[in-house]
Amino acid sequence: MNIVDNLKSRVNPSWREDESMKDIVSSLDTVFSFFSVAANKRRELSSDGSLSDKGVETKLQQYLDASITPAIKRYERQVEETQLSIAEMRAALMRPSIDKTDAAGAVLRQETRTYLRGLSAADRISILMNDSDPMFLTAVLEAPSELSGLTAEMREQIEAAYLQHAHPEETARLQERAEVAELLGVSLSMLSTDIRNALSPRSTEAA
Repeated sequence: MNIVDNLKSRVNPSWREDESMKDIVSSLDTVFSFFSVAANKRRELSSDGSLSDKGVETKLQQYLDASITPAIKRYERQVEETQLSIAEMRAALMRPSIDKTDAAGAVLRQETRTYLRGLSAADRISILMNDSDPMFLTAVLEAPSELSGLTAEMREQIEAAYLQHAHPEETARLQERAEVAELLGVSLSMLSTDIRNALSPRSTEAA
């Protein structure tokens, strides 16, 4: 199995059926089609022997700059923008819906944080991960971690649990989009290596 086939095997068929991911899946397919473009063009430029190695590299770079490089840069930006968008959507989902006029509720959540902070780390995480009362998660997520005695690792676990409990469908969709973006990023990285090898095959062989 070559590199492209390996990457294609990681594409989940359900991604193609999701209209919300049509744009990024299309980008992924285009990147797959770019593999070997540079190597094939180099063979074409070298075929009649009229160009030196340096001349071939110059012509090849010019060809790439005019053909696939603009698209590659566009897809690199797409990965960055998609990952940023996912982070922003996760952060929005992470904010519990709280009635700011409910003073009694605010006091109860404050007392809940104080209670949690007084527990051992094991008991604290056990209650937050296993208790069916969403008030515990709400109390923790509305305030800085230190007020509940949470470490950064604990906070990450709690946030994941909250998302699964409060927004299961949205969380699943964001996870799928994150996986597509990650695969697009990996594919672009491998494509960069493929192009670099075509531009300087001698340095690759030496390595």
